[in-house]
Amino acid sequence: MRPRRLPAIFPGLLVLVAAAGVGLAAGLDWDPKPVKDDPLVRMPGTQLDQGVTLEAPNRCLNCHGDYDPAAEPGLHWKGSMMAQAARDPMFWACLTAAAQDSIWALGNPNATDLCLRCHFPAGWLGGRSDPTNASLMSSTDFDGITCDFCHRLYDPFARTTHDGSREGKDWIGYWDEKGNTGPGSQTLSQIEADVTLAADFAQQTMIRLFSGEAFFANSLPRYATYGENTSGQYYVATTTDKRAGFADATGRHPMRYSRHHKSRYFCATCHDVSNPVLANLRKPLPDPSGGKHLISEQYSAANYFHVERTFSEFALSAFGQPGGAATSAEFRAQGAPTVTWAAKCQDCHMRDVVGAAADKNNAVVRPTGSQEHPASGQPLHDLTGGNAWISRILASLDPTHALYDARNAAILGQGPSVLTLNLNAGQTPVVNGKALAAGSERALAQLRLAATITDLSYSASTGRLVFRVQNNTGHKLISGFP
Repeated sequence: MRPRRLPAIFPGLLVLVAAAGVGLAAGLDWDPKPVKDDPLVRMPGTQLDQGVTLEAPNRCLNCHGDYDPAAEPGLHWKGSMMAQAARDPMFWACLTAAAQDSIWALGNPNATDLCLRCHFPAGWLGGRSDPTNASLMSSTDFDGITCDFCHRLYDPFARTTHDGSREGKDWIGYWDEKGNTGPGSQTLSQIEADVTLAADFAQQTMIRLFSGEAFFANSLPRYATYGENTSGQYYVATTTDKRAGFADATGRHPMRYSRHHKSRYFCATCHDVSNPVLANLRKPLPDPSGGKHLISEQYSAANYFHVERTFSEFALSAFGQPGGAATSAEFRAQGAPTVTWAAKCQDCHMRDVVGAAADKNNAVVRPTGSQEHPASGQPLHDLTGGNAWISRILASLDPTHALYDARNAAILGQGPSVLTLNLNAGQTPVVNGKALAAGSERALAQLRLAATITDLSYSASTGRLVFRVQNNTGHKLISGFP
């Protein structure tokens, strides 16, 4: 089956100079405010001037790829939309439309900095998001949501995660920490969690409000109304130790045991999206600071100007309630027989498999090789959603793969001087057709799990067709795209 081709003229892949002409022609005042000085786009979290430099994925793939196609993180990440977040041509079209809207509303394209924040985290943290047309992005910036980005995220709510008041005290069940009774326990998991807590506290001291004051007070956000760090409000450690969800992991680099990475709130970081520009501009919420601090610094993004709500939908579902819920019989029968219970996003989108996370001899083969986390398999780093089309289009750019399509390659391969999009940067799809095609197939399989047609009836005499669509997921169908 050949991939569907892109249209010959793909609208939207424009530089912002052209978009700016639209705004100026409409008679709006141009306000060339630098992004770092623009309060309208400011959100809590690590900022672009804090000196965070992310490692390139090839540093991780040396040990975490090319050894076990059934379980390794490398192959599955390369085929995921996470790895292609900055190469998705639909993203570029949306970026252009958002820039035009921003110019109309604000007099500059600064609002699109919010798009770059999530789709180009390495470039954003490196200060390459201004101008906001991504023209300064280069090299591994185009690898999107990378290994080092995810594994350097720390928990801004570390205190309440650690004491069990945020997501519960089911240390043996939800957290899968054998024998743990919580803070004060001397199990390996609790000891390592204590060490990580201290490291997270140290990182929190670097987070500032736009005014320059400390964002945290007593190791919690200053405002109690700020209860979630969604909408791309990420907190990235300045240290290079890697955080992940196993206290007994082995490796040659510094590691920290992170309950945050096992939590549903980890995924919420990017998968609940609001527009802080409109919140800060219109100030629709009460302002306890008396105008001293931004609305986006005082409230969780779920309170204002919804764009996408996948995590909120999940949190309100049966799966998002304390303890989670059983998956449906239809869901299991349609391709996920081992996923019988779900309490967090990772249960379905990073399901457990048998294997090791690295190619080293002492790497723990999960679940059988772990006494500390006996119920946890190796999380499959496919991070699969429902986007099968873009993965397949990108797979068609690899001339060595059966899906290769010269027309698609010509359209998307015009280079950064024409499209800004640079397909030859980083872990390029031009040589990763196999991983991307596999990612597309996994997305199709995920879609087959998502819903079931039930109560079907058809009348041959009248042509009347009646059926019910049963949602098997923890969020709406379709979710995640505005």
